[in-house]
Amino acid sequence: MWVLCDINAAYVSFCQLFNPQYDFDKTPLGVLSSNQGNVVARNQAIKNLGIKMGEPAFKVKQLVAAHGGHLWGSNFTLFGDLSNRFHTELEYFLFDTMRYSVDECFGRIDINYTKDIKEYAHIIQRTLKRNLGIGCGLGISQTMTLAKLGSHCAKKKEWKEHTNGVVVLDSQYKIDWALKHTPVEDIWGLEVELLKS
Repeated sequence: MWVLCDINAAYVSFCQLFNPQYDFDKTPLGVLSSNQGNVVARNQAIKNLGIKMGEPAFKVKQLVAAHGGHLWGSNFTLFGDLSNRFHTELEYFLFDTMRYSVDECFGRIDINYTKDIKEYAHIIQRTLKRNLGIGCGLGISQTMTLAKLGSHCAKKKEWKEHTNGVVVLDSQYKIDWALKHTPVEDIWGLEVELLKS
């Protein structure tokens, strides 16, 4: 089975590790682009204020401050180091790993040696939280594409209480349900107009 592990708001998580005075789950937090001009990473609390990806910093700075939040500048040396630690941790749990991006890693688990797939995923989550201080979502299924879908479902705000950050799409019923309830542009950032042409 393929696994996709995806850090929750990676750049924000990385900055918050060194700023524990901010509550990651409740405080609006964001990271700005390298020229400090735009918001390029957001936690859920800042999204709840209606702040979009790429929003100009000067437009949202006062709103974030009014809600006790914070915007950090980018620190790519820090981001690269923590990304490497994240991927290295996962290589202990998964085989055929692929560093898909700074905050996403594909890998496989052998179901012949893993009695409870979902519990194994929760062990991965707990280990990353304990060793690195970061939260993540995991999607698991027969293909990389379906694992990506599962990861998206695991992190979806309205489903997170039920999924606890882990979704295993191991039956056709679950796969069909997830596909039916997830617009394709939500997962891969595709423009709907491109799909129509």
